[in-house]
Amino acid sequence: MIVGRFLWSSIMAGNADTACMLPCMGFKMGRKKGASKIGKLRIGDSWNAITIIALSQSNPLKAIAEFVENSIDAHARHVTITRGREKGVAYLRIVDDGDGIPRDAEGVPNFKDVATHICDSIKRQLKKEGASNLQGEFGIGLLSFWTVGEELRLISASEEGKSYEMVMRKGSPGYRIGRRCLLIASGGTELTISPLLPGGRHFNGEKIQRYLASELRDRIRRSGVRVRVIDRTARKEMIVEPREFSGRLLHQLPETFSSSGEIYHEIYISESSNENRVGLYRAGTRVFPSLTDLEPFNREPWNSGWLEGMVDVPFLNLTPGTRSGIIQDERFADFCDAMKPLEEKVSEIVAEQRRAEEERASRKILKTVQNALREAILSLPREEYEGSREGSSLLLALLYLLFYPFHLVTQGRGLSQSSLDSFDAATDGAVIFNIKDSADFHQSCPAMTAYEVNGNIPGQVFSPPP
Repeated sequence: MIVGRFLWSSIMAGNADTACMLPCMGFKMGRKKGASKIGKLRIGDSWNAITIIALSQSNPLKAIAEFVENSIDAHARHVTITRGREKGVAYLRIVDDGDGIPRDAEGVPNFKDVATHICDSIKRQLKKEGASNLQGEFGIGLLSFWTVGEELRLISASEEGKSYEMVMRKGSPGYRIGRRCLLIASGGTELTISPLLPGGRHFNGEKIQRYLASELRDRIRRSGVRVRVIDRTARKEMIVEPREFSGRLLHQLPETFSSSGEIYHEIYISESSNENRVGLYRAGTRVFPSLTDLEPFNREPWNSGWLEGMVDVPFLNLTPGTRSGIIQDERFADFCDAMKPLEEKVSEIVAEQRRAEEERASRKILKTVQNALREAILSLPREEYEGSREGSSLLLALLYLLFYPFHLVTQGRGLSQSSLDSFDAATDGAVIFNIKDSADFHQSCPAMTAYEVNGNIPGQVFSPPP
């Protein structure tokens, strides 16, 4: 009792040494009210998290592109995508000649590691060790089969050439691994998804070909892989050729660098169209069909309709799951800042192209008007203007419009309203001319060199009515 009173009085007096002795003597200190707590996040329901991740990819075509990218990452030289039916069931099959599934210590495809390391991709470790040209990094690409079909079958061979298979089903946490008896075991990987979901059945071979040609444009070009699409339903076979842009390639554009890395751009200018877009890519794979999908770039010149091409930014961070979004962090800010010099130069080029197009349009309109006037003059009866003041005035007005077009066009900006106003004011709203010599006029009128038109050419051709 005495010891307790001593300790309590020492604490109240502010004796720090006595306070430190309390835990050693079995006394517990109370936590101050409102003190902060430190903890670590954890997943409460692992299967629910896997389900959310698997369903985060909403585009079946994007999922197919990810399967092809897995083949490219495995150094495949040939990839064949087959769409068809077996026993009335629609399927999608992707076969490649790449390295196959990584093998375990016994030389057997390590399917277990694939199935039990969701969100822990081996490619991320390879990138840290210096590997390049690898796109995957989240360890969730295989789960995107949930948006394509009900069941996935993955076949790969061992070092001895024996084939093994892993089977996964949509909505099921389990997987099955076993031997697969094949007449001829081949290297690489064979992935089959069946039956296809209703949305996946609508994607024919041509749609898959067009999508991959844009989505994996630079990955296919850089790797040299040959991607073939076989549509057994439509009885067609197609080769995925990287998309080629039309228009004129813009040279001598400023190089784009940032503190995070280099930015590659390939920009073309062509005829104005709402279909023209400049896509955003990361390491050869398209992230957005158009830069304008990002708010900082939804402006001139990117939304002008004059440009198409691509901007590849390998250092951007993607949103996991969909891989069709950008995390707007400091790397994204570096990208936006680095694009400003390029944006200014391209804006100047687009402005020049727009002015040139307006000039061409003005000349085309003027040519149409001239042709119409020429036909009107040729169809006008001679007696209508010979010996008649009004007829001669009409004829001369038509000839003025026909052979003096630069009065109507000013610097390619279309019809000059000032010229039309001055012409109308000079004639007081009527076109009346005084012709000195009809013969001379007919002789010289095509060139309009010997007469004066509103005081611009020597000689008197017409004047306002008295």
